[in-house]
Amino acid sequence: DLSYLTDMDPGLPVQGRKPMNIQEFYRFINEDFNDFFSRLPNVSSIEKFVRQFEIDQSYSKLLSSVQDENVQNTFAALLTLKGIALNLGFRHLSDSLDSMLVHLRKTGIVDREQCAQFLQEISIIYNNIIDGIHQLEL
Repeated sequence: DLSYLTDMDPGLPVQGRKPMNIQEFYRFINEDFNDFFSRLPNVSSIEKFVRQFEIDQSYSKLLSSVQDENVQNTFAALLTLKGIALNLGFRHLSDSLDSMLVHLRKTGIVDREQCAQFLQEISIIYNNIIDGIHQLEL
């Protein structure tokens, strides 16, 4: 049962913590803002796309497709989320998703127990990103 992964609450901004700007957000999630900025040199656009990441359904689709052991939907969710992660400069998330993709390509099946190992790391990184988004300045 993978329900514990959806119960991982990234939390809300901590009282008294100063809101982050977009550069601080990328440091918070241990990513390279300048690499992303070199591809999209518009801070307001970067902020807009980063904020939209939270409402994207690819992560929840990934969890549900693994729960259902649906190979096609799992691949689709992994590829979609990986593409979004790469476009936003979330390399750690992309690398974790890629590890799961490589595993699924080798096995050709979605085994909940084996996928749970990958999903645990993916969920930690994903929830850290969501936590950082909650800390962004309005």
